Order: sequence, then structure tokens, then C-alpha cells
Amino acid sequence: MLDHSDDPRCPAEYRSVEEFVEYIEDDERPYTIKEIVDLAYWLKATTLALGKILKEYGLTAQGQKHEHAVCMATTNQNDRWQACPSHGGGGGDSLIGIAGRAG
Repeated sequence: MLDHSDDPRCPAEYRSVEEFVEYIEDDERPYTIKEIVDLAYWLKATTLALGKILKEYGLTAQGQKHEHAVCMATTNQNDRWQACPSHGGGGGDSLIGIAGRAG
């Protein structure tokens, strides 16, 4: 992993794994997905490798919230845009309509 102590653009908490661990432990909270992605960017490492290292330090990741749309009577269960009857689609309309006409 790289050390960005000389790069003025790098935030202090992302310059090394040790500094990131101190930053999170000072706040006494789990790290977020965005924070580990930013750490991976600055250290040029994978999030998987960093996650294993942070787990060795005793840190945990904050769980992500899954937001799901409320299904109504006319809502497609797959949340697909084709569920709306006013939208077109990739069906046969392009062949039957103007594109399918001769000359």
C-alpha cells in the first residue's frame, strides 16, 4: 500500500491504515462504505484487503440500508420501468411502427 504523507490533497485520516484506525476509534463508531472506498483510493488497495486489515484492528463496517419502493396494486414486483403502461419498451413496436414500413 502507498503512503500519501507528501500529497497535500490527501485528507489526514486517509494517509495510512493506522491514521484511519485512529480516526474511527476517536469517533467510536463503525466506518462507512464511502470511507473504506476513499481509503482504498488513496492507498491504492482493494476494499476487500482493507476490510480484512480493519477487521484485525477490531473495526466493523456500518451496514447499508436497503430502500425498497412500496408496492401498490399496479406496481410491478421487479421495479422495472416496463411496468408503466405509458412507457414504450423493447418489444415489437419498433418493427411494427414506422421502422417496419416500406419506403
